[in-house]
Amino acid sequence: MRTTTAIVLLAATFAPAPLHAWDEVGHRVVARIAWESMSPAARAKAVALLLAAPEDSGLPALLPADGRPLDARERELFEAAAAWADWIRHPDRPGHRYDQPTWHYVNFYWLQEGPGGPAVELDLPLTGEILAQLERIAATVADRERPAPERGLDVAWLLHLVGDLHQPLHSSARVSARDPDGDRGGNAFGLGEGNNVHRAWDVVLRDRFPQQDGEMLEAYIGRIATAVMEAHPRAGFEAVLAQTADFTAWAREGLATAQRAAYPAYLERDAPPPARYMDDVYAAAAPRIALAGYRLATLLEALLGS
Repeated sequence: MRTTTAIVLLAATFAPAPLHAWDEVGHRVVARIAWESMSPAARAKAVALLLAAPEDSGLPALLPADGRPLDARERELFEAAAAWADWIRHPDRPGHRYDQPTWHYVNFYWLQEGPGGPAVELDLPLTGEILAQLERIAATVADRERPAPERGLDVAWLLHLVGDLHQPLHSSARVSARDPDGDRGGNAFGLGEGNNVHRAWDVVLRDRFPQQDGEMLEAYIGRIATAVMEAHPRAGFEAVLAQTADFTAWAREGLATAQRAAYPAYLERDAPPPARYMDDVYAAAAPRIALAGYRLATLLEALLGS
């Protein structure tokens, strides 16, 4: 039986695990922004495909079966599905056989001798499959001749990968004397015990908006999404949203953000960052999170059709 237990387990199991992208809160906020920007018809089609995904993926079980209105429960399914691709990374979880670790990122290599120094792009082959997979998924989600279970899996991947592509460290491999092969999206650039540049960007929403005592997850996600949308309304992105989806251009936007904001001159490696760093991270990350949600909505409307 589908119950809220699936959602509770999803939330609980994220906490102790290594973070790989926007954390669960970040992915859910991107999905909430997309949901609020979508037509009822597009929402219904996305939900129907997620529910058609193979049972062993764990996706259909993410629809709560409590007494709340159906639209609220479908929204929660949509949000949880956006975090599913990170959840299945763990071998003891349902759906692990669908895990694809190399799909979450693309590495553009660039040289910077020290924080705050000039960024020099390097002519090295890209690594990571997110660009190729988004191109493939955009075609398969739109293909109504394909079996619904396959399209449902791809909708879940689309929800997640559009979010990943807007996390600036998912497009960045900073090369330095200490990291001649790149710093793996900031994962190798430590910021004190248990922290690094990549993680600081992952958790920026939870850092800026701590969850209040007794605040339910859905209310918490809604509070953050509302704050981000009010600060960065869709109207400010209309010209960008009118452009044809170009996943490589989206990745390069993130790369430019990482080069500009992820490694400021005041940042000291292997030491806890000053408080101002998280303020600067939020200022750079929040517009990316808002844009990810608006772009995801626009993409789903186009791919699912009327």
